[in-house]
Amino acid sequence: MLVTSAPTLIHRLLPRSVFCDACLRLRPGDTLEREPLVSRLLRLGYRRTSVVEIPGEFSVRGGIVDIYS
Repeated sequence: MLVTSAPTLIHRLLPRSVFCDACLRLRPGDTLEREPLVSRLLRLGYRRTSVVEIPGEFSVRGGIVDIYS
C-alpha cells in the first residue's frame, strides 16, 4: 500500500546518475572559482537574484555566493 498526495504522486524524479552528477560537496575551507560555480548553478535551474529568499535562488555579492538550496 502506498499513501501519498496527488501532487507528490505526479512529481517526477531525476535518475540517480543524473542527480549524483549534479551534486557538489563543499567542506569548510574549500575554495571555488566564482564563475564556474555560477554557471553550474544556472545549469541546475537556480535563479540569480539580488536577495536570496526562497529555495532555488542564489546571489553574488563581491566574493560571496549565497545559495538557498
